[in-house]
Amino acid sequence: MAKLGQQVDVYCGRCKVERYHTVAAISADGRIERVQCDYCQSTRAYKDPATTAKKAAGTTRTRRTAASQMPDETSPARTYSPDVHFDKGEVISHTRYGRGRVIEVRGNRVDVRFSDGNDRTFVHRTS
Repeated sequence: MAKLGQQVDVYCGRCKVERYHTVAAISADGRIERVQCDYCQSTRAYKDPATTAKKAAGTTRTRRTAASQMPDETSPARTYSPDVHFDKGEVISHTRYGRGRVIEVRGNRVDVRFSDGNDRTFVHRTS
């Protein structure tokens, strides 16, 4: 059971290291609710490191990785030219870099992720 004013050693989000924090608020059942960093004086909600580690180990998430944004060999590809407009998600074929997928469109520039895993920026015609 925690007490107000007690010190706990937890990660400080502002300092970006583990530091001593003072318990600033507790719940009716005695769990720590808020802590204050003894170094930078920032206050935040308390996350129990023991329960956080268990949750992280037990959860499985589907994460969109760079591999899922790679172009597959069966999708049709348009030949790259600076005179052509491209949209996000389109597969292009570049004479030097091969096949790639448009991952971002920024005005007259497109970011393309190629099969080798590298991202490159090209100029394209705005619509």
